[in-house]
Amino acid sequence: MEESMRCGALVGDEGARAGRALLPRRRPGPVMGVVAACCLALPLVLSGCGITPALALKVGDCFSQPENAAALTLEGRSCEAAHDGEVFAVIELDQPAPADLAPSGPVGTDPADSPASQSRVDGAQSVPLIPDGAAHPGGAVLDTLATRLCDAAFEPYVGTAPEDSTMDVAWFKPSKNSWLRGDRSITCFVHSADGSQLVGSVRGSAQ
Repeated sequence: MEESMRCGALVGDEGARAGRALLPRRRPGPVMGVVAACCLALPLVLSGCGITPALALKVGDCFSQPENAAALTLEGRSCEAAHDGEVFAVIELDQPAPADLAPSGPVGTDPADSPASQSRVDGAQSVPLIPDGAAHPGGAVLDTLATRLCDAAFEPYVGTAPEDSTMDVAWFKPSKNSWLRGDRSITCFVHSADGSQLVGSVRGSAQ
């Protein structure tokens, strides 16, 4: 996505897309454990730039959550301006995962029993992460899968491992409503662990 496209607003519609608020998911290393993050419903529609497609967030996009806006609103921002989050991966669950992002096994199964864990073609899984036509697997299953996929995608983009980073990882995931409309995307983003805003892209920053 070009710089000129990072403007306008990402607007939400309740029940269409579930995600995570800009709160730490977890802090590896000295601070252990999982920090529960509030979920929000969010269909992503970028407006103000002549762009109307839903689910408009792309890798490299930066955004903020306005303090006085509704909980379901995000604003697209230039990464050079102060912002709350930056997208570092968008993973389509109905597509084969690249080998470097493939989870060790499908969620809720023994990896040894999974065709996805056994079949590789040209460095990628030969079957999708979630089969075509499958029902919404539930928020907990999507969170488990997102944890694996987002953690695997973090270091190639940022330049350091999640456990060594000063930042935290979160994601947007399909809700039951958006799943029925064909939404299969996990959108991974990075934000500061202390809630402060970021300035500049984190791509290759090793932060």
